[in-house]
Amino acid sequence: MIFLFNVLKYLLKSLLLFWYPFGRSSVKEYRCFVRTILSVSLSVVPFVLILKHWFADSELFRLFICAANWIAANGMFAVLFLFFAIESAAIRRGHDLGYSAFYTVTHYIQGTEFERTLISQAGQPYANEYGPAPKENRCS
Repeated sequence: MIFLFNVLKYLLKSLLLFWYPFGRSSVKEYRCFVRTILSVSLSVVPFVLILKHWFADSELFRLFICAANWIAANGMFAVLFLFFAIESAAIRRGHDLGYSAFYTVTHYIQGTEFERTLISQAGQPYANEYGPAPKENRCS
């Protein structure tokens, strides 16, 4: 239950701060955000197939398909929103490691090596030029 609470808390925080690439986020917060976005993105197609199999003739399924068609028609907005949310989370995570926003964006787009660094390295335990350390990083 605590795990689900943390996932929801970090996901909401990252989505609400998606235009706010300032401050720092801990490795735990960044992992929860990336894993949640990835699992939601990958589970959409199986979810639709299961709904189609179970509720093929129901009004609920038709409503769901209408909503999915609307999202697909306006999909560029959703893609841009997710892109900026992920970039903002990566920038805040890079700040926790001591990297600037420019360095984080240029290296994050280049490939997976820097992404592994963001997911695996522990952040700095003390305040740096980007703000105070997140609670998970602080020394006692």
